[in-house]
Amino acid sequence: MTEPFAASIAAVAPVLVLVAAVELVNSDRRTTAILAEIGDEMERDRADGLPPPAGEAAHKYLLPFMRSVLGQFIAFVWAVFGIFQVVAVALSLVWLATPEAKPEADLATVCLVAILGGMVWLIVFPLIRSVFSPLAHVSRLERIAREWREPERQDASPSATADGS
Repeated sequence: MTEPFAASIAAVAPVLVLVAAVELVNSDRRTTAILAEIGDEMERDRADGLPPPAGEAAHKYLLPFMRSVLGQFIAFVWAVFGIFQVVAVALSLVWLATPEAKPEADLATVCLVAILGGMVWLIVFPLIRSVFSPLAHVSRLERIAREWREPERQDASPSATADGS
């Protein structure tokens, strides 16, 4: 580690920590909203007298739940990278505060890995979100289309034509 390198780490890592903290809060909000939506839908279904979901019918609850699990995993990764950034800053500041500090390659490598990991995650995270976000909407559209077709099936069923209508 050299003085310019340690100073750079001490300046860059807090920005990554701030991004991680904001993403953790946003992830918590998204997960809470998803789980509240699932609960609201379950309450509506129960109030409408529908039976508890089983098999394929449970997918309408399971898919949003899986989105919340993915969101929690992503939040965990943000937390890990945030902790790495804090460690990198602490190591850099301690090294800078040492009066007779000598260059240390191992310390610099730890800080470099932490910063590069955080910067790569800054790119990977939006990529993951951009891939999975449309999938959430597709599953909703499929559910709406399936529910829309259900009345057609009921109209074409033999019981509907047996009474002479």
